[in-house]
Amino acid sequence: MFSEGLVEDVHAFVGSIIYHKNPSDVVMLKRVALTAEQARGHSLEPAPPKNTDSRSKKWGAKPTYQLEALPPDVLATMVDGEITSLFNREILKADVAAEPGTRRTIAKQLPSAGGAA
Repeated sequence: MFSEGLVEDVHAFVGSIIYHKNPSDVVMLKRVALTAEQARGHSLEPAPPKNTDSRSKKWGAKPTYQLEALPPDVLATMVDGEITSLFNREILKADVAAEPGTRRTIAKQLPSAGGAA
C-alpha cells in the first residue's frame, strides 16, 4: 500500500491547499511497519498473496504478511517510537509560547460579538 505514487498523491493534495510551503515540509510519509524483519521478529506466519489483488504480481514468490497480525500494542509502540524520534521539543516550546499572541491576533480580526464588523 505504501508506494511512491501514494507519496506523490498526498504531496500534490497538500500542495493544492497549502500554497506557501513545500508539501514535503508539511507531510512526511515513512514506512513504519510491517517489514520482513519485523514479521520475522514477531514470528508472523506469511500469507499467500491474493490472486485478486493487482499488486500481487509485483511480489512474485515473496511472502506477504498482514499488518493486523501484529498485536495492537506492538504496532502502537512502533508508531509512537517513530513519532517521538521526529518530534522537536524546541519547536513545540516555541509554538506554545507564541500561541497566546496568535490567538489575540486572530481574535482582533474576528467580527465583534454584536455582529458588527
